[in-house]
Amino acid sequence: MEKKSSDIVIGFASRNPLVINRFNEIVQTEIGRKIQIWDSSKFSLIKWIENIDVLLWDIDSASSNDIDIVIKYLKDKSDIDVIVLSQSATRSAKQTSQVLMAGSRVLLLIPSAEEDRGLWSRFVLDLKREISLIQTQRNLQMIEQLTLKPKKKESIPEITTQPIDLIVIGVSTGGPKALTTIMSSFPHKLGVPILCVQHMPPGFTQSLAEGLNRSSQFTVVEAQDNQVVSPDIFYLAPGGKHLTVIKHQDGNRYNNTLRMRLVDDPPVNNCKPAVDRLFESVSRYYDGRVLAVILTGMGTDGLAGVKALKAKNAYCITQDQISCTVYGMPRAVDQAGLSDEQVSLGEMGQRIQALVRKI
Repeated sequence: MEKKSSDIVIGFASRNPLVINRFNEIVQTEIGRKIQIWDSSKFSLIKWIENIDVLLWDIDSASSNDIDIVIKYLKDKSDIDVIVLSQSATRSAKQTSQVLMAGSRVLLLIPSAEEDRGLWSRFVLDLKREISLIQTQRNLQMIEQLTLKPKKKESIPEITTQPIDLIVIGVSTGGPKALTTIMSSFPHKLGVPILCVQHMPPGFTQSLAEGLNRSSQFTVVEAQDNQVVSPDIFYLAPGGKHLTVIKHQDGNRYNNTLRMRLVDDPPVNNCKPAVDRLFESVSRYYDGRVLAVILTGMGTDGLAGVKALKAKNAYCITQDQISCTVYGMPRAVDQAGLSDEQVSLGEMGQRIQALVRKI
């Protein structure tokens, strides 16, 4: 297939005839652009996706071989954006976590074939937003490749902070891959706890925590309500609940240990869990030195939380633009002048360790 460099070719892959029919009936007519439909009876998946820039992938209907193919393709290629589509976590949470950690861009919930047109139309709006963002990013990348001069490597700021007692992380689009990269560089122990909000729907974060735990030496778990925060554990906020903290009461007094609370309040910044809810609760109840990390993601969730933490003398690092899947959340913090350092994803894990250990 021949295409112009500025075009993006979008393909939809599913093995479910009912979903394919519904996709053709609604998405193709409302999306406003042509989407190629994979014909599994004519083309192998590996050959077909070689001509696709953006893959919309119904993972619920995928075979184990399909999953292996896409994971290998993501690891070998950097020129494809995969949007994972799933109806619910009960069908494919483990497989979804695997492909997200391998580098898929984002997970979107797709209605079942039996759902009404209204739900499908709302899905189309989410899809349009993601595709528009991908097109914009690819256009900007082309312009940058043509106009930007090689950038000098900036010197790493000398570490002058007090020792870190707690790490908090906020991340969204492209997060599972970013977290995998960072966590794989961590040793078994850092001496501090890590609290993380990754924007994901309910039901998928448990599998993501298990996948991160398998791929790193550091202990990773999904956060539980009323659990005491302990050093050397990475706590991942569950999808569909806000992760917050309160002071832990030891006998008749409160100490500087934290206890996690999962809150079923409305979304904040259209997110649940929200980074701001976690960061603001830490700023309110924790007296130790905090390292705030804002990674790739769309929107501005985390900005208000970083402001609150900086008022309590926290140190903040953000992922740099070139290594972000979406430079939204870090950009908001950078433009507000709240980031102490901008760090590439490849160096983020080592930089966090250096700040914690004050090497």
